[in-house]
Amino acid sequence: MNESSLLIKNIIKYLKDVYDGEKIERLSQSFFISNKELDKILSEYFVFFKNENELLNDVRYNYNLIKDLSFPYQEGDFFYVKDLSIDNNVYYSKEQHNSYSYCIHSHLIKVFEKKLGFKKALHLCKAFCSPSRART
Repeated sequence: MNESSLLIKNIIKYLKDVYDGEKIERLSQSFFISNKELDKILSEYFVFFKNENELLNDVRYNYNLIKDLSFPYQEGDFFYVKDLSIDNNVYYSKEQHNSYSYCIHSHLIKVFEKKLGFKKALHLCKAFCSPSRART
């Protein structure tokens, strides 16, 4: 298992723990990544596979692990700032974990569905994770 694959597995475990209401111990601030950083990890993860069939089987498996999870969307999301001068563990509230999980989960679902060739495009995650979300 390569490093990017291990990171994806750790993110999925984190999402399941948050969804199940497990106590999240302090995590290294480097664990909390942006969607842009996640895209880089996913690119490395996708390249790791020897053939397309193996890749699709693994993506399908991971997709099935997270597809039924849901996280509450909260107006006024939290900001995640990394202190680059030190490597430390951080404590976040349940609401902050839900907020972070919402955006990471939405992004993973979108990327996995695209990789699996699903016809329906999920534009919801863009609408909900965008700071310029239209209000009705």
